[in-house]
Amino acid sequence: MNTKRGFVTTLVDRFATRRLGFPPETCSYTVTGVRIPVLDDGSKQLELAADLYNLPYGRGLAIALLSARPYAARGYQCLLVSCRGTFGSGGEFDPWRNEEEDGHAVVEWMRNQDWYTGSFATLGGSYLGFVQWALLRNPPSDMVAAVIQCAPHGFSQQLWGTGSLALEWITWGENVAHQEETGVFQILKALNTPKRMRPALDRVPLAEGVKSHFKGRAPWLDFVRAEIPIFLRNANVALLMGPWNHMRVGQVSRVYRQSFDWLEEHLAKRMQGTRKTSVQYFVTGTKEWRDVQNWPPLTHARELYLRSGGRLARGGSADDTGLAARCDALAFTTEVTVELSHSSDNPHADLFVRISEVDANTETYKRLDPGREGGPVILYLNDCAHRFVKGNRIRLIIAGASHPQFAINTGQGIGGTSDILMIIGADKGFKARRGYTIRS
Repeated sequence: MNTKRGFVTTLVDRFATRRLGFPPETCSYTVTGVRIPVLDDGSKQLELAADLYNLPYGRGLAIALLSARPYAARGYQCLLVSCRGTFGSGGEFDPWRNEEEDGHAVVEWMRNQDWYTGSFATLGGSYLGFVQWALLRNPPSDMVAAVIQCAPHGFSQQLWGTGSLALEWITWGENVAHQEETGVFQILKALNTPKRMRPALDRVPLAEGVKSHFKGRAPWLDFVRAEIPIFLRNANVALLMGPWNHMRVGQVSRVYRQSFDWLEEHLAKRMQGTRKTSVQYFVTGTKEWRDVQNWPPLTHARELYLRSGGRLARGGSADDTGLAARCDALAFTTEVTVELSHSSDNPHADLFVRISEVDANTETYKRLDPGREGGPVILYLNDCAHRFVKGNRIRLIIAGASHPQFAINTGQGIGGTSDILMIIGADKGFKARRGYTIRS
């Protein structure tokens, strides 16, 4: 069944895409529901539901408005597919495990359609980006571009890279388990997910608390590690890095405009030279964009040292606010690899480190190996481009946990999530043998 775009939908499309930085529309569009056959375990056939205009979040207004519809109104044929087990697609939803196989099945089906032009590109963020990484493990010959927005190809590193489970995975599972429910109550429920999930996340052991909360509604939520190694050879690659988090990236006009321009150049062939350099990154503090050919840009190391009295080598005093004032955290202030000489009366220990200046910050977390030998602990913080304003102070916060961001350390070691006993330990101290390094 073909559905033409109505007057109200047209107004919504044009308002949203103008806010997101798209150029004016060049046409209207219709939406056709289709079914795409795929094989389950190589034998049983099932069908994926799709709209012709690989995602687990449905094909409704919120998803289509930020993905298919802006491109359909500018001359592109778009295919928006629901993952198996979601929003009318057959089979069972099993995150990450079937996306490579199903992606290639969708491509094979697409090649046999009358409207297919002989080449295609993919686009999307978060889980939709992971679907693209899965397809790129063995990229189809007619795939000419991929626009991946804020999406890791290895969820194992994102969720388990610190040695402790990132609990955002549990709250994500809660939203996915209820995503097909409708109504105002469900919207309010979704907005309150972090608060509602806190009792389950606070329970020890964690696995029992999670199973008790979901009661079988999310059988795939089993702390699995998923990773797809990707090697791009002889590929034209561009990188855009800005001051947004996973959720806010969907509100940034620069992201959408550059995504559209990339497809205009590499798929539609209507533009050339859309990127002057391979990398664009935003510098907080000065609020400016910079262009370079390679990441990271050239920097110079500067070593700073921890001193008694909550001070660093270049001066400044601790600002006793919020987390810095807690008895279970150490705060140092001064003028971003962190190397600490660390000891604890319990071998099961975590470390949380944050470097901050007012609203700008970068942080890292690491679960320490209980069998580790003595010596310095080195923590590598996330990439961050920031210029500190002259006269402002820089804060270094060191703490032994970061809950509910990461799972409580119950003494089971790296990768542990369930245990019958929570072990509480005290950090004996941090020696200022090396301090930390800021590259500028």
